[in-house]
Amino acid sequence: MLLAINFIICLIGFSEELNSNRIWSLQECINQAYSCNVSIEKLNNEEKSAKVSIAEAKSEFIPSISAGANYSLSSGRVLDQTTYSFLEHSTVGSSSISITGTAILFSGLERYYRVKQAQKEYDAFVMNSLSMRKEVCKNVVLAFYNVLCADKNIESAHLIANLITEQLLIIEAQVDAGIKTEADLLQIRSQLCSAQNDIILANNAKKMALLELGQLMNISDYSLIRLQNDDENDLQQVYNTDANRYDISFHNLPEYRTEELRVESAKYAVKVAKSSYYPTLLLSGSYGSNYSSARQKVLISENDTYQNIKYPPFEQWADNTNAYITLTLQIPIFNGMRVKNNVKRAEYAVKDAYHTMYLTRNKVAKEYEQIRGDYETAYQRFVSATEQLKYTSEVLRQIKEQYEYGKCDFITWNIAIVEYAKAQYEVNNTKYALISSRKLLQTYYNIN
Repeated sequence: MLLAINFIICLIGFSEELNSNRIWSLQECINQAYSCNVSIEKLNNEEKSAKVSIAEAKSEFIPSISAGANYSLSSGRVLDQTTYSFLEHSTVGSSSISITGTAILFSGLERYYRVKQAQKEYDAFVMNSLSMRKEVCKNVVLAFYNVLCADKNIESAHLIANLITEQLLIIEAQVDAGIKTEADLLQIRSQLCSAQNDIILANNAKKMALLELGQLMNISDYSLIRLQNDDENDLQQVYNTDANRYDISFHNLPEYRTEELRVESAKYAVKVAKSSYYPTLLLSGSYGSNYSSARQKVLISENDTYQNIKYPPFEQWADNTNAYITLTLQIPIFNGMRVKNNVKRAEYAVKDAYHTMYLTRNKVAKEYEQIRGDYETAYQRFVSATEQLKYTSEVLRQIKEQYEYGKCDFITWNIAIVEYAKAQYEVNNTKYALISSRKLLQTYYNIN
């Protein structure tokens, strides 16, 4: 037993080690978020319920059939249910069995429209589920590249701290040689403290980005998440893409398509309500039999004498069988304006559905234009930031040499290092903003 427990503990530890060493790709993160998202699971259940509603609407075309049986025991002055005669001071047991069926032949196409309405509602739930999956995908993409951007900012913060540390060592040597003053050394050390604070802030930004991604993926120990970084390949895709060709049809987007289907469903609801204006034609039938303990069977002998004997139950059920078929026509004449009011409410619901569809189209259009605008803006900013980094890097190199030889003051060198740091962070931020916007256009809107 102890050996088995140790084996399980080792297996769990090995599994956790494998999970900690796993490198997640973007698609794996998205799939993980899909599998554990509560909102998606809730919509899946609603989708299944809507599918049941379709089957329920279709079942209204099937005739309803029911069977019944009863037994009663009466005493005193009793009515014999088989002969409809009263018996005095008797105790009678009686029973009956029956099978009844009813079929609706015509009801103004109400059942047909209910099936169509249920189908549209189901399709709307399917589209809504796709819309939720897209929203989860969007959040995972943004969180994924926020983590990668935080990683790159940490590298940049360390790079800048290392540059300042190198300069500090040079200044320390120059102070010892009497070339620089103690004030110059203190200024450099102050700048190094600021750079170290930037490292702390960058690490905290990564922690928050990992926390967000871990919550989306339902991974409690988010600090173990390691991501695959294929940014060079992603950038190559960006360079080979023409942003101006990005155009979509809103009818293909699940958010807008959901509202379109709900408009169609509301229209069928109007037809269902109007069906109550038409007559209803019903066909019903029944088959049954009964038994009474008071009833006796008459037996005629050979000499024409009569004798009452016990009438067995199964013989009575066989002899007392009865059946009927009824055709019923129900014509609505006056129902307190109920049908008219129901039709008005259904028509108002159609108008509300159109308004919701219009608002959704505006929302989707704005969101899409925002993402496309972010993509185009990030592209331009990234190109500009790359150029700026190249220039600030050269400026820093030249001012660094001048500062070491006393040809410029600390303020000039400090401005150069600050501008270089800003350019580094700008390149990182715009780079991953550009890639994430490209990924959103690719995964969120299926644009390749």
